[in-house]
Amino acid sequence: MLTRHYQSLRDVLMTLKRDGPGVRVLGRDGVLCRLNSARTEVVDYVQLSARHVEEFTTWKYPVEQRDAWVGVDGRAVTNEAHLWAVPDHIIPRDPSTMVSKPKYKKILERQDPVNCRNFPCDEDGECQAEHPPCQECEPFQECVGGPTGCLVQYLCDNTLPPATGA
Repeated sequence: MLTRHYQSLRDVLMTLKRDGPGVRVLGRDGVLCRLNSARTEVVDYVQLSARHVEEFTTWKYPVEQRDAWVGVDGRAVTNEAHLWAVPDHIIPRDPSTMVSKPKYKKILERQDPVNCRNFPCDEDGECQAEHPPCQECEPFQECVGGPTGCLVQYLCDNTLPPATGA
């Protein structure tokens, strides 16, 4: 889906289909995808405008990681196969780890609803069940000493940026 420049980022994100558990990933090309829980298939995508890419990365990533998206406009991606392809930097989940973890264990103590990123996850359902204000399971890259020292972690996060205006 092509975004309209005048739409808010919040409105654009609400158009992204949520078809069962999975994760939301922003590709380096400005295409925001929803992947299935195994991270092997694109369920839906949105081609973000350059303004939306900037808003999204400002909301989601620390300053030192935003350079990769400067000037990127997902609307420039026109190849249908590319739009439906899982981004190259995404590693599929190992099926053996998908069954070894108890599904949506109950949390007894109250958790801090402000900082969802304190909670590691494998799919959206874990965040929704264990930390209700946290609705998305998203990749965050932590780099120490350049690209070879990068680790991608999946952490719970808020679904939408705060509403602006009115």
